[in-house]
Amino acid sequence: SHSSVTVRDVLVMEQTPTVEVLPPMASFRDVCDRFSYLENRQYDQSFQFAVGGRVITKRLLSKVLGFIEVARLVDDSAESDPFLCQLLLEDNSDQKANGGSEEFKALLRYVEREVHVGDVIEAVGYPEKTLKGRVSLHITSINVKSKYRDMYPGQHFDAGSFRQKYRESMRQLVEANPEAARASMMGYLTDVPLCKWTIRGVACVKKGCALRHQPDASEAERIQKLVARRNAVIEAEHDCNDPFEDKKSKRLRAGIFAKWIVEKFGVDRLNSGSGVLDVAGGLGRLSFELLAEHNVRTTLVEPRKHKITKKQAKVVKEKQLTVFSQIQDYFEEPLWTDPDCPTAIKDCSVVIGLHPDQATEPIVDFALSHNKPFAIVPCCVFSHLWPDRRVNDKPVVTYFEFIEYLCHKDARIKSDFLNMSGRNKILWFDPTAPTAAPKSTPTSTATTADSS
Repeated sequence: SHSSVTVRDVLVMEQTPTVEVLPPMASFRDVCDRFSYLENRQYDQSFQFAVGGRVITKRLLSKVLGFIEVARLVDDSAESDPFLCQLLLEDNSDQKANGGSEEFKALLRYVEREVHVGDVIEAVGYPEKTLKGRVSLHITSINVKSKYRDMYPGQHFDAGSFRQKYRESMRQLVEANPEAARASMMGYLTDVPLCKWTIRGVACVKKGCALRHQPDASEAERIQKLVARRNAVIEAEHDCNDPFEDKKSKRLRAGIFAKWIVEKFGVDRLNSGSGVLDVAGGLGRLSFELLAEHNVRTTLVEPRKHKITKKQAKVVKEKQLTVFSQIQDYFEEPLWTDPDCPTAIKDCSVVIGLHPDQATEPIVDFALSHNKPFAIVPCCVFSHLWPDRRVNDKPVVTYFEFIEYLCHKDARIKSDFLNMSGRNKILWFDPTAPTAAPKSTPTSTATTADSS
C-alpha cells in the first residue's frame, strides 16, 4: 500500500469526530440519502466517514478545487452499486484566497501524483452538498490502496465502460421515479451539464450535442473569469518570434502539424524503416491525419486503447487504408531499453508528439540517444514532477524555461511555429543538419514519464 496524506489539522472542530467506516455492502446512494438535510454549499464537520473504491474520474480544476468519482467495489466490480460517490477536494481554510494552505497543497500534490484512474483508494472526510445539490465526501485524508498498473501490468483501465454503465443505471432510476430520485439527492442527474466548449467560452461544433450551451447567471460569471484568466496567460506567454497573428482554431492542430511534418521531412523519409512514431497521441488524430491525408505509416504509442470514429472508419473504407498500429504503453526509458523493445520503436523514421505532456522530455531523450529526427509541440511543464530540472542553475518552472531546457540538450535542436491557437512552438531535430556551437547542459534526475 502507499502512504497517505491528510489535511485534517486545518479543519476547525470543537471535538474530534468519530470516523464511521461504511459496511462492505453499503450503497453510496444510501450515504447521500443520509445527508439530504444539508443545504447547497453546506457541510457537517461533526461527522466523518470512510469510503473505498475504484477511481473512475479525477478532475483538478484549480489549486484549491478538484473532484474524484469513485465506484464502490464488490468482487472487483461496480455492478451491484452503480452509483458513483463524488469526493470533493477543496480548501475551506482562511488561506484559500491566497492559493490554499500548505496542508491542502500537500493533499492536492498527493492526488495529482499518486491517484490515477483505475486505482483503488480509501478516503476519509465529512459530508458536503455542492452548489448543484450533490452530496459529496469532502476529503480530509486519502490513501492509495493499490495501483491499477501494479494489479494489471500493461493494461489500461477503461473508465468509459464504467461511466456508461453508471449513466444507464442512473437513467433508469430517474425515469422510473423522477420525484423519488430528486428527493434522494439524485436530482442533479436530471440537470443537463454545460458543454465543455461553453465552459471554455467558445462555440460548440459538435452536431447534435446533447449538453447545455446556455449558462445561468452564476455560471456565466464563472466562465467570464476563466476566459479572462486564460487570456491573461496567453498574453503573458506570447512569443515575439511567433509570425502568426490571426491564428487558426486549435481544433485543427492535428492537420496543421501533420502538414508541417510532411513538408519538413518528406513522405519517403517518413515511411522509411517502421514509419513514424507518434508518442502520447491520445485519440490518434495526428496519426490518422498522416495516414489519411499524406499516406504516411505511423505507430501510436498511447496507454489508452485507440478506437477509430465512424467518420474515420468511413474514410478508411473509401480510401482502402490500413489503420495504424498501436503500442498500448507509456513512453518511458524502460520501454526503449528493454531487449524486447518493439521494432516499431527501434526502427522508426521520425518521432513526433503534439502536446505530449509528461512524455515530452522522454521523446527528446530517446531521439537524441538514438540519433533519430523528432518534432514536438511542447505544452505543459509539470515542474512538480521533475523539481530537479535546471537551466542556467535555476529550476525549470515556466513554459519558456522548459523550452530553453529542452533546447539546451543539443545545439542542433531548432524551432518553428504552427499557425494555430494555443501553444504552437515546434522543437525539431534532424541529425543531418549542420552542427552549431555547443550549449550549456541542463540537468535532470529522471527521463521517465507518463504519456497522456
